[in-house]
Amino acid sequence: MQANAASSKAHANLLSGGTGNRSSSSENSGMGLHDMMLNERNNIDRAHGIADTVLEQAYTTRNQLNSQGQILAKSRGRIGGVLGRFPAINNLVGKISSKKRRDQLIVAGVLGVCTFLLIWAVAR
Repeated sequence: MQANAASSKAHANLLSGGTGNRSSSSENSGMGLHDMMLNERNNIDRAHGIADTVLEQAYTTRNQLNSQGQILAKSRGRIGGVLGRFPAINNLVGKISSKKRRDQLIVAGVLGVCTFLLIWAVAR
């Protein structure tokens, strides 16, 4: 236990000495084992507080994303209902999506050819 305390004290002295703050290193050298343990406990409590804050933010974000997903699912259902009632709108959406797919294939083809030509030119 004494060796561990001495190691912890040396570690604290090294860390505080590297910051350029001379008053904290002189304070640490006068600290007893009990004070060092209390400081370590306070540091652990602060770390737990920070972890609790991060977890709370993560849970809040998850709940918000779930509610947004539910809203999107409801709107998707409403749009599907409208498209089912009006076949002309459904036909228009189909044409738009097929044109979008065709445009994506054209862009992919052009990028593929350019990449091939670039590699071929570098290899020559």
